[in-house]
Amino acid sequence: HSEYSVNMFRALVEAFPTSISALDSSGKIAMHRLCGASGHTDHTEEIFEELLGALKKIGKNGAELRTLQGVLPLHIISGAGHHTANTYRIFTKLLQLFEGSCIVASTMEKQLPMHVLCEAPNHTHFSEKMCSDLITANTDSVRSKDARSRVPLEVLCGSQTLSSSSVEICNQIARAADDSHVTQWLSALQV
Repeated sequence: HSEYSVNMFRALVEAFPTSISALDSSGKIAMHRLCGASGHTDHTEEIFEELLGALKKIGKNGAELRTLQGVLPLHIISGAGHHTANTYRIFTKLLQLFEGSCIVASTMEKQLPMHVLCEAPNHTHFSEKMCSDLITANTDSVRSKDARSRVPLEVLCGSQTLSSSSVEICNQIARAADDSHVTQWLSALQV
């Protein structure tokens, strides 16, 4: 997002204040679209804060608003990929605004934000921090199964875009799950 995006957002909210909570044809609102963008910038974070404020004015907590598929903004930002410092700050704010969001499963896939984070493309250092925060918020999330009976570690191992940060996420999950077999296997990989 750019300064132009921020100005355009402000103009739209001023002209159509109720549009921020209106579902589009795919069952999403502006908050979901913003969280789904990858490579969040300072401008994205600025729009996020203004969007939270505008939603609060109409009595809504932006962190609790689900898509028609039952997906929270925390799920969406966790799966966006290319996580930046701005992504991490938005993620942290969402987690603070709806503390129980880390244990909310999406309606269809029954995935927690931890599953979605593991599916995200191109993990970064900030993805590692997000994983750590999700584990801190709910250690049991590393053992939770989705609708396809997969735990987050299985989801991660099925990813097509693994990085050194993906390996660190794998380590975090294995330690939290207290899975000595996986921990030994990962130790052998790190030479």
